[in-house]
Amino acid sequence: MQQSPPALTDCAECRAACVDDHLRSLMDPISRGDRDAFVTLFDHTRAAVRATIDEELQDPQCAAAVFAATYVEVWWLAGCHIGSGTDVVGWINRIAERRSAEEQPCPASASSAPEPAIGDAVDAQHLRALLELTSLLGRPLEPLTKLDLGRC
Repeated sequence: MQQSPPALTDCAECRAACVDDHLRSLMDPISRGDRDAFVTLFDHTRAAVRATIDEELQDPQCAAAVFAATYVEVWWLAGCHIGSGTDVVGWINRIAERRSAEEQPCPASASSAPEPAIGDAVDAQHLRALLELTSLLGRPLEPLTKLDLGRC
């Protein structure tokens, strides 16, 4: 398995402390429904997670759906599996790897299709994951499906 890219380090908390500690510190607030903490975690980990998904899935529609579903699962399970020594990016990547494996082969999509628009979700479950992630992040769907992986 290929090494994941490191989490982003452009925020003050990451410059002042260990990135891993900073990411772990976000998990408890996320487990209590703190959307700002979730957005911070998303912005710090999205490039590494998308790279993991792209290694497994060639279809951009499936990749976008798995990406969204992975973070929705992170939102719901944040308080369940994170201990003091947990590698948060590794934990999220394991979710992404499992979800990617579940998608192969991706139903009803062409491998040469462009990144999906809101009406192009592979199925209703994928659409729900995309919409739930946009709601959690308070961001429009289009940038999430295009996956602008800019810095935090």
